[in-house]
Amino acid sequence: MMYSSSGPTGRNGLSKAIAVFGGSFNPFHNGHLEVVKCLAKNFRKVWLMPCNQHPFEKDLAPANDRFRMCVLGTRRILMTEVRRFEMER
Repeated sequence: MMYSSSGPTGRNGLSKAIAVFGGSFNPFHNGHLEVVKCLAKNFRKVWLMPCNQHPFEKDLAPANDRFRMCVLGTRRILMTEVRRFEMER
């Protein structure tokens, strides 16, 4: 699920807003990477937020493993951050 705020744009034409991309990322895959690349072209920052538990009780890999997959998968996209906010809820 993605949320964003369409605020004013900066000098480079990018929105000053931050895109939040949440999900289970179980596992992080090329489809996720393509979404992140698209968001990175249009937003100042992209935050990935792996969930702690699946909303429908699906079995998931440990949250820290999924977090690390997101970090490794996005390491070359400078404006991307992986956040633990949902994992700590």
